[in-house]
Parts: sequence; C-alpha cells; structure tokens
Amino acid sequence: MKNRKKVSRNRSGGITLGYKLELANKIKFLPTDSQFVLWFKVSSELLDIDDDIVFGIVYIPPEYTNYSSQDAYSQLENEYIIFSNNYKYVSLLGDFNGRTADDDDFVIIHNDKHIDNLTDFIENKVYMLEELNIPKKRKSLDRVKNGYGKRLLDLCKGNNLFIVNGRIGDDRQYGKLTCRNSSIVDYCISSVELLKYFTNFHVLDFCTLYSDVHSPLQITLASTKQDVVNNQCLITGTDTCNRQENIKKWDNDKIVDFQNGIDVEEIYALIEDINKVEANMDKNEMNLIVNNMCDLFLNSARATFGVTKTSGLKKYKNKPVKLDKEWFDYDCKFARQNYRKLKRKFKNISSEENRQIMKSSEKQYKKTLDKAIIAHRKKMAKK
Repeated sequence: MKNRKKVSRNRSGGITLGYKLELANKIKFLPTDSQFVLWFKVSSELLDIDDDIVFGIVYIPPEYTNYSSQDAYSQLENEYIIFSNNYKYVSLLGDFNGRTADDDDFVIIHNDKHIDNLTDFIENKVYMLEELNIPKKRKSLDRVKNGYGKRLLDLCKGNNLFIVNGRIGDDRQYGKLTCRNSSIVDYCISSVELLKYFTNFHVLDFCTLYSDVHSPLQITLASTKQDVVNNQCLITGTDTCNRQENIKKWDNDKIVDFQNGIDVEEIYALIEDINKVEANMDKNEMNLIVNNMCDLFLNSARATFGVTKTSGLKKYKNKPVKLDKEWFDYDCKFARQNYRKLKRKFKNISSEENRQIMKSSEKQYKKTLDKAIIAHRKKMAKK
C-alpha cells in the first residue's frame, strides 16, 4: 500500500493491491519512490509467456486541488521508462484524472513533412494494432479533454503506450464513462507488446461499496497458446473458469444414443492407421492414435450423458479461517446478507425495479458499515 501523505499537509488516501492466496507466490511488489503509482509484477508462469508482466496501479490527484502536483506525470513517466527498459510487458491502470476525449494516443511521422515540432515524440507502432485487429481510433463517450488528459496522451505518444479503453472486448464499441457517469478518468494503458494477451476490457457497474464515484475496471489476459487456456482463469479469478469437466455416469437406457454418437468414419480411419503399425513405429505416433480413439468415445459420452463441473482450485490444508473484523457487528452481517440476496435476484431477473432495489440495499449496506466503523473507532479511542 502507498499513501500520498507528502503531497500536501493532509493525507489523501492511498493505493492498495489485493490478490488471492493461491497467487501469492506469483506476485512480487516492486519498490519505487513515487507516491502516485504502486508497481508489482506477475510471474510469466501464469500465462506461460517469455517475460513477467509489470503493472502499475495509478492515482493522480485532480488538477487544481490542494492534492495536485505538477510533477505527477513526470514521475510516472520516469518510472515507466525504468521498468520498460527491463520488461517488455508493462501496463498502467487506475485513476489518472485526465480526460482525453477520443484524441489519438499515437503520432505517425511522415517523412515528407516538416517534423521539428515532434522531436519530443517517437513513432508509435500503430501497425501492430492492425495486426492484432485492434482499432486505431478508440471509442469514447467523454467528449471533453483537460490538461491532465493532454499529459496522459503525451505519455502514450512518447513511450509506445496505447489506451485500452474503447478498443478491446466489451468496451470496444463504447468507450464507457468511468466516473460519476459523466467522464472518463480511469484507464488501462499498455505497452504494445502486451496488447496481444488482452482478451477483454470491461467497465463494471458503479458500486458504492468500492468507490464514492468511480466504476471498477476489469481486464482479462490469456495466453495465446492453446495448451494453457486454463491460465486465463488465474488472471480473471472467475468461478466458471476454475472448474474441471467430468462426464456423468453411464446410463444403460442411453446405449443406443451413445453408439449413434460415435463417428464411425473416424473409427475406420483409425483402424487403417493401426493396421499400418510396424514394429519400429514411433511411440508418440502410437500414443496419438490411441488418444484419438479415446476422444471419439469421450465426445459421444459427453453429448449423450452430459457433463458436470467441479472446482479445480487447490485445497489448502490448515487454511486459516477468515474472521470478521471487530467492528463488523450483527447489523453489518444482516445488511450484507440482504444486499447479496438482492444482488442475486437482480442477476437472475434484470428488471429496472430489481436494479433500483439492489442499489438501495447497496447504499444501506455502505451506511451500516460506515456507522459501525465510526462507532468502533470511538470505542477504541476511549481505551
């Protein structure tokens, strides 16, 4: 965690990273001097790629406030340059308090034009966007650009960084607002080499439990290798990914369906391959034939009997039980239970009425938490 207590006489919050226990040995903090960004790296083993991924969680206080700093973007750029010299996969994400409209975050230098005024920039690898089927022109519902937004665009132009918002995944066609439903100040920006591992970018619904005005950002990274597709789950942390597939038990009443589901032509083709087997046949070739034969029966079994999914996460022995905080009283538990129940109801039936009811319970839950925390602090102060 970083706290920007040196920015002004008063503290203005901090930056925190949270992660699951099973990822603890894959994440490492990277100490730096800047109070505006918290750096950490994720092991290359998660995506089975050739280098670790470095992330910087950013918070730059708003312009023209007691907490603002003229050096914020300069510090951010200096630290990015240091890490980008040692790692090729780098991403910055968080609250930049910069509004960029839909202005370009790259510069194309034409050799036949006078470019003295572009000496501070390098030519971005725009062609790589086309190769990855990522649009050069990003979408944005925010039509305003401010001073910090210009600084952010300059940061991208000068360092081969690209804004992910409005370009990838669920946000590709929108460029959704991230703050007070009126502006975009929260971004994910990435080195061009890392972009090929992005499979989704999503602006989640605003929730008062996590922020006073900001909507959460969700990114999904996945390996481009087919044999490690499960590693996507380790990055997103979704329940549906962390599951293993099992075929249901044999049902004698469905024998005919099972037999009809087997690809007979493929069976004959494999039999021909087996008949061609020689004494000195390569072991891998034989294993391939056997595996293909097994797959034919398994595919029919899946289609006939169906499948079930079970948790694929490791079971940790002697895992410590999560205890509630001292201030988390009965009222907090009741409010949490009610909020979760209404949230599930809205997920099943996404009506406007259910959404309003869920939002009301969310606000009530937040008020209950705040009240309990204040009461606990007063109690502790008297001791």
